[in-house]
Amino acid sequence: MNIRIRLARGLIRAGDFIRSLAVVVMRPTDLVAFSRQAYENAASITEWTQPELLNAGLRADEQALLDRLPVRKGRLLLLGAGGGREISPLARAGFTVVGLDFAPSLLAEAERLARARNLPFRGIVADLNNLGDLPGPFDVMWFSSGLYSVVPTRRQRVALLRKLASSLASSDGRIVCQFHWDPAGGGSPTADRLRRWVGRLTGGLTAYEPGDTLWGGREYLHRFFSAATINAEFRSAGFEVEWLHIPEEGVWGGAVLRAAPERR
Repeated sequence: MNIRIRLARGLIRAGDFIRSLAVVVMRPTDLVAFSRQAYENAASITEWTQPELLNAGLRADEQALLDRLPVRKGRLLLLGAGGGREISPLARAGFTVVGLDFAPSLLAEAERLARARNLPFRGIVADLNNLGDLPGPFDVMWFSSGLYSVVPTRRQRVALLRKLASSLASSDGRIVCQFHWDPAGGGSPTADRLRRWVGRLTGGLTAYEPGDTLWGGREYLHRFFSAATINAEFRSAGFEVEWLHIPEEGVWGGAVLRAAPERR
């Protein structure tokens, strides 16, 4: 290969690596604030409340999770309610839906949609990264789309699951946890070592893990790329995986979780 072409390709790779350092120079609280900025604007509100989206119902992978869910009635906490896309199909399945989102304007749209369709719905303004007491108990908790992946660091995700467990109605309660799946998300071990070094040097994301990224340059996202890793994460939070969906195509994975035997 021509030496100039090799140089050009090397510079392109270096540029990609430099961009990847943006996630590690921020602390977890910075990452939360950074991500929120992507949704706290009129354009994002419009995007998440388009009639075509709200009327789309569940995706095929979400319907598969619902079909695997042994609980068929009761109170369901929808984590990341957005504009309310999931309210109608979940209500038709037999649940009374309570929705949680950090954006009041999105919850207002979800409440308007529920009223128009004569569905019982209550919205709660709250942030998953700083979650207070919940109006439980709930029979099911449902993470919308890849919401689980937007919680920075494994430690905070595990702490969140443990917090949610305290508001499940009983040992028969379930958590439906959707996450971002990318089998190529592991990257290069050498590059990951450099990212950890930069994170420590800057006092940023010292708990960096392979798969941490700024998705589209607009929000933090942890890309899971190993079924063993995500199973271990759920177990450390006190849950066993009843069913795990790893997509052959697309980016949305999911799991139906139940409290581990020692916690029942």
